[in-house]
Amino acid sequence: YSAFCGSIAWLKTRQVSSGYADGGFQPTASLSRQAMAAFLYRLSRGQDAPACTAAPFPDVASTSTFCGAIAWLKTQHVSAGYADGGFHPVTPMSRQAMAAFLFRLDNPGATQPTCSARPFPDVATTNTFCGAIAWLKTQQASAGYADGGFHPATVMSRQAMAAFLYRLNTTASPAISNP
Repeated sequence: YSAFCGSIAWLKTRQVSSGYADGGFQPTASLSRQAMAAFLYRLSRGQDAPACTAAPFPDVASTSTFCGAIAWLKTQHVSAGYADGGFHPVTPMSRQAMAAFLFRLDNPGATQPTCSARPFPDVATTNTFCGAIAWLKTQQASAGYADGGFHPATVMSRQAMAAFLYRLNTTASPAISNP
């Protein structure tokens, strides 16, 4: 039994993830940025993203399975990509970047809040992602690890993403709890 079983089952029921071609979910595998885009699109829109007509970033082909979801993330201002202009679709998603994506999705057009206090002992108020991480904590989507830390640079696992999305679905705005 996995502590993440209920969250993963919820993702499947909501059709946010159907898993891999072999029928598995690969819960401990790292979550790529392109998979994050697909999860967020399906969670928000209740369907697979449409095909692309143009590449949203130079490193995302218009023929990519994930292109539509990545293009949607860009138009929703959830991700502007990296400083080099790319999206880096196969790069594993860090916990701090995940917090920023979720904050932007739930708060369209809002400026990321600043931090006056550390939300977790390992997240400095000067961390670029501090405000989004603090927001995630106030939404009761993360209590951190057993050691009290958030581990901001740690790569997200697919099962942890399921848990974050499940928790936010019950506490966040319609952007995350639709459709």
